[in-house]
Formats: sequence, C-alpha cells, structure tokens
Amino acid sequence: MSNKIFAITIVITLLALPKLTAQTATMNNSGDWGTDGNWSGNNIGNTVAETITISNNVSPTVANGNSFTVGSITLANNNTLTVNGTLNIGDASNSRSLTTNNNANVNVAGTLIIWGNVTVNNNINWSISGTVIIKGNLVMVNNANVAVSGNLRVDGNLTGGNNTNVAVSGLVSVGGSTNVGNGSNLNGCAGCYQSGGSCTGPASFCGSGALPVTLVSFKAKPAGDVVTLNWVTATEENAEKFVIERSADGISFETISEVAAAGNSTSRIEYNATDNLPLLGRNYYRLRIVDLDGYTEYSNVITLTHEGKKTVLIYPNPLRGSSFNLVKNFQFESDATLEIIDNLGVKIRSMKITDLEQEIQFGEPLNGGAYLLKVFAGDFSTTIRFSVSQ
Repeated sequence: MSNKIFAITIVITLLALPKLTAQTATMNNSGDWGTDGNWSGNNIGNTVAETITISNNVSPTVANGNSFTVGSITLANNNTLTVNGTLNIGDASNSRSLTTNNNANVNVAGTLIIWGNVTVNNNINWSISGTVIIKGNLVMVNNANVAVSGNLRVDGNLTGGNNTNVAVSGLVSVGGSTNVGNGSNLNGCAGCYQSGGSCTGPASFCGSGALPVTLVSFKAKPAGDVVTLNWVTATEENAEKFVIERSADGISFETISEVAAAGNSTSRIEYNATDNLPLLGRNYYRLRIVDLDGYTEYSNVITLTHEGKKTVLIYPNPLRGSSFNLVKNFQFESDATLEIIDNLGVKIRSMKITDLEQEIQFGEPLNGGAYLLKVFAGDFSTTIRFSVSQ
C-alpha cells in the first residue's frame, strides 16, 4: 500500500511541475507571425527569451496592428520579412540581434527595433517606408540594396561590403562611422544621409568635398530650466553657420537656433548655444554644419534627460496681426483649449487646437493692449500674459 501511495505522489509531483518555456521557436510556413500553425509545435515566437529561426524560403509577416517582442532572429536563406505592425527584437533590458543569411528581403512599413546588432550576409534588399531603429551596429557583407523613404537609425556604425547601394528620400541617421566597399553608391536628397563619424569609401558614396569643420567636441548640460550646448572646432574652412537641431525620438529633428561660424580658422574656437525650452524627458541634439557653398555635414547625436515642469510659451510677444506661435516642452494628451481674455476680464476668443499645431490663428486682429491667454490640456493649465502692438 505504501508503495502505491509513493508512486501516486511522484506522478502528482511531476504533473504539478511548471511547464518550461521553449527557448527556441522555428517558423516553417510563410504567413502571419501570429498564426500558431506557421510555427513548429504551434509555438509562436513571442518572448524575448526565445531565439527565433526562420526556415529556408519562409516569409513571415507582422500584420498592421500587431506587436511582438522576441529574442534574436536568424533568417536562413531566401526569406522575406515584412513588418507592417511593430516588431521588437530584444528590449531595453535585453540586447538581441538580427542575422540574415543569403538572399534576404526586409520590408518595413511599420516599426522594427533591433536592440543590438544586425549582421547581413550576401544579398539583402531593405525597403523601409516606416521606421527601423538599430541600437547597435549594422554590418552588411556584399550586395546590399537599401531603399529608405521612411526612417533608418543606426546608433552604432554602418559597414557595407562591395556594392552597397543606398537610395534615400526619407532619412538615414548613423550615430557612428560609415565604411563601405568598392562599387558602393549613395543617392538621395541633400542631408538625407547623416553620419556622426567619418565616411570611408568611394566618392560615389562618401563624396569628395573637403569637410568645412573639424569638430573636437559637442556636449550638452543642464542649467536650471534650460540646457546649454557647447562645441569646439579645431579647424574651419569656408564654414558659414552651425544649425542646432533637437529631437524627441532621435529620428525627426527640428531647428532650435543658429550660430554663425568663424569661416576660416586653424585655431581652436569654442561655441555655445542655449535650448531655452528643452523637452521633458529625453532630448537628442546634433549640429548641422553648413559651409558657404551649401555643403552640409552633421555632428554626432548627443542626448540629455531634462527634468522640469510643463511649460507653454508664445512668440512674438508683443504680437501683431491675428496669429502667434505656441511652443511647449511636452505633448498634449488630448486637444487643448485656448481662451483669450481682455483687460476687462471678458473672454473674447476660444478655440480648440491639436498637439501638432504651432501657428495659432485666432481670426480678426486684436486691438492694441494687454491680454491673457489661458491654456487647458487635460490636467494641465496655465495663463500667459501678452500684449498686442498696433
């Protein structure tokens, strides 16, 4: 009797053990990433702990509206990876990689984020109309074709073998250096390919013009409610100006100020500028360096996290006409309401605006005098004094 009880206890104990999560997942059939029948053992790759293998001649699609976070991915041969939704390879706490073997196609209309390196063997075609962010390096061996009408951001270095062809009408931003082999070509709009480091390769890719500035350093530091930006040049040749640009995501940049360059110099020169309204949270900064012939190069991208209070400003102040520009250091969670109050305390204008609106039109010009602008957006509200000059 005791032996039977012992045996039953073992069986119950085994049944009670937790099911181990598979550490590998293999996709054997083309089609939707989220369809379990396309995966070996119906085990869909959907955790960062899993290593994903896409079998030969299999083409997975992440559908629009779907989002997956997975571990490292290897494309075997003759694969087409299509991302119309969101695919994270790794995450902020887990660096993961993408490796492709021969004859791969990667089509991204949604968002693809690789939290590590991308290694490409022979023959790859990238078609990027959405957003691709590579947190590490991008290494492509030979015969790579990259067409970017959206955004491609490589935080590390971009290395391409022979016959690396990049056509860009959107934006390619490389945080480190660019190194490509013979027969490589870069085609696209001026300033659409930005490299924070040097470019090594044929003139058909890297160009042959002399760089207008030798940049020694570029730094940002908090100073109360503002951010100060400092940079140093060792030499300048026909340099016209420095355009300071800022971004909330490291992809889409806007101009916040300009500083005139010395022009021609072989001595060390220090420059500075101020961001008077830095964004709450992470700020990305870079310099666009323009010479007198219109040639442009970019500095490396630097980041700074700003902690402060939500702020809204308007300019010009005093204003003329029937519009003003509204700037802020945060995003409205919903449409905002603006109210204009005259010096008698009467509300004379009220309007709704979206988060994206910057130039505010308020109809007929206001009479000269003092006014209040009240801003309401979710749980945020503020009052700004302004005046109108005739």
